[in-house]
Amino acid sequence: MDTRWKNRLLFFGWALLFVIGLCGPVAAYFYQEYFNSSYFHTKQFEMELEQFIYDNAALEWNGMTWEEAKKELIKVKEEELSEYRIEKGEYNEQLSNIKAEYERKIGEANISGNKEAADYYQKERDAKLDDVTKVFNDDEYLRKKSPKRKKKKLIVIISRWAASGET
Repeated sequence: MDTRWKNRLLFFGWALLFVIGLCGPVAAYFYQEYFNSSYFHTKQFEMELEQFIYDNAALEWNGMTWEEAKKELIKVKEEELSEYRIEKGEYNEQLSNIKAEYERKIGEANISGNKEAADYYQKERDAKLDDVTKVFNDDEYLRKKSPKRKKKKLIVIISRWAASGET
């Protein structure tokens, strides 16, 4: 009986070592990208670069200069205006969140007797409420505000591309 248990334990021990021995090469095969020397040699970067090239291919094929291409990329389209508004959330919800946030701050300032802080918070609240109202009601205001975000995104993409060393 004792010999049977030894044989079973020996069998399970060898089977466990065999399975562990197989897991290493299998994992290394499926996770090869983690063994690359840098981010710029991964599939994720290649996909981002391909997307960047695809997005800008039409601009290059038309023979645009860099300045013309930059202006074209930063131009705000109608669907981007609605996407930005949807991304920000519901209009009424934003207004109520801002009012609730500043109501607490203004109340604390009034309780402590700090009239300057209360006035400051009221002006800040009114400015934010005005900004949200303009974003949802005035397309021209949003067109002026949107390119700043697009410029930042464009700079990030170009800097990643330039850092990769590809031209």
